[in-house]
Amino acid sequence: MGTSLQYGGIYNLDTEERGNHSAVAIHYEYTKNLWNVKAQAAVVKHNPMVPDSVNNNTIAMAAYGAAYSVASDFKL
Repeated sequence: MGTSLQYGGIYNLDTEERGNHSAVAIHYEYTKNLWNVKAQAAVVKHNPMVPDSVNNNTIAMAAYGAAYSVASDFKL
């Protein structure tokens, strides 16, 4: 059983301002004979600094040359 915490900044290229993000998670692993069960729960919040005219329900991320949108706040 374990926990994870994360806090950091989010830099907005358009506004040149820094917002923040935070996450907390708990995880558990159980092994019995040949069976293994892993479970995790997480809460993630992003607070990007965007102009009032921009919807901040999603944030843009990119990896390997492809951009995509993710929810700014979510629970797993």
